Amino acid sequence: GHQSGDEILKQLPQRVSRCIRPTDLFARYGGEEFVIVMPDSSIQNAAVIAERIRKAIDAEDFTIPAEPGVLHKSISIGVTYSEEGDTIKAMLERADKALYHVKNTGRNKVAVVTKTPMKK
Repeated sequence: GHQSGDEILKQLPQRVSRCIRPTDLFARYGGEEFVIVMPDSSIQNAAVIAERIRKAIDAEDFTIPAEPGVLHKSISIGVTYSEEGDTIKAMLERADKALYHVKNTGRNKVAVVTKTPMKK
């Protein structure tokens, strides 16, 4: 119900905030979609933090006002990187592409996508 959803939306930022830096921006982007902007962070670091967030959500049930009082949730995360000439729209489309890949291959995972291949 709405009350349970509202309660999850209150608890989610608290969990995410424990995983990100004070300089990072966490914001609700849509109904069940969120975005994290991580200035001065490498794609590798962003992927590590995304996995940390995924584990934090998966590890602890959410307390809700309705029976049974708790609800287990998982999170799927798409990660991308700002590259020269990028627009916000292009970055969001790449992150969305990674997110849909995760959702179509089992959920509760992190996927990274860039315009250019990542250097090892």
